[in-house]
Amino acid sequence: MSLQYPDSVNRMLLASGLRSSPPERDGGRETRRFARVVFLVDPGRAHWGSAVLRGNQLAEMVRAPLEKAGIAVDLQGSIASVENSIVVMNKTFLMAGGVEAIAQAQARGNFVAIDPLDYQTKRSWLYRADRVIASSYGQFGVLTRARRRASVVFVPHHVDSRIGAVQCQQQRFACAYFGAPYNAAYLSELAAGSLCTPVDASDGLCTSWMDRLQPFNCHYLLRSRQSFDGFKPFTKGYLAAHCGAVVVVCRRDEEARMHLGHEYPFFYDVRNLRDAKAAIADVRSAFNTHRWDTAISAMRQLKDKCSPEEVIRSFTSAFDDVLATRCSSA
Repeated sequence: MSLQYPDSVNRMLLASGLRSSPPERDGGRETRRFARVVFLVDPGRAHWGSAVLRGNQLAEMVRAPLEKAGIAVDLQGSIASVENSIVVMNKTFLMAGGVEAIAQAQARGNFVAIDPLDYQTKRSWLYRADRVIASSYGQFGVLTRARRRASVVFVPHHVDSRIGAVQCQQQRFACAYFGAPYNAAYLSELAAGSLCTPVDASDGLCTSWMDRLQPFNCHYLLRSRQSFDGFKPFTKGYLAAHCGAVVVVCRRDEEARMHLGHEYPFFYDVRNLRDAKAAIADVRSAFNTHRWDTAISAMRQLKDKCSPEEVIRSFTSAFDDVLATRCSSA
């Protein structure tokens, strides 16, 4: 059975500072400390964006501060040679192995943290894992209220590290969608009307789409929800913030509302294609006005929330109690 995203998420999450949530029960296991962190990614899905970013890139991001503190960092595709370590199971590895993989890793003396990202989290995982990493405010809120064995920590997603410094142009309005085209609502119709440019960024190993970021100062974020969706981290919002762009967002997107605040000017009630067209037209009409400046200010604040420094701080803090050396301030 999976945990479903609620209609409304507790807005007090932001006031709480997304602190680690203790488990419902500790299972009687003795607290140990570990000098190695191993990220596990399924080799068959290694080209997925979730494997590249939250596996390979996150491992590289935290490597320097952890190794400075004497903690080894590794990336593996199998649990066979991993023991007595903090194991971070990527979404792809969980999809392949499920609760059995968690149990096998624990049997080898490992402390298992699962990072399901947007995959629907199984209740059995919550009762078996030692720690659950949430990557979205909504996920953190629901998991902290769920019956579970594991404690819950929040580690924000990061912008693809292969993207260098980008400052989008501000001379004329230009809107695009970056991602898997089938995930965007009404995209083909909007593209046909030259209202929004589709840029396919669905292949985690492909980087050519990154060269197309600079011309677009508005990112379209209206999503067609899929049956397999779980909790979506605000990665497309982070990408726009990294580029200095604004976003067009559905008012019902709770994750976006918690990140951007209720005064962000470009939230819209979108129920059909006409609403989507009207939303883009409204943002276009606000280009280089006070409303545009308000949106840009909110996006600058968002950029700080997903900076590499913030991701590293969140990750090291999340495991300070089980790392051989405390390094959250390293």
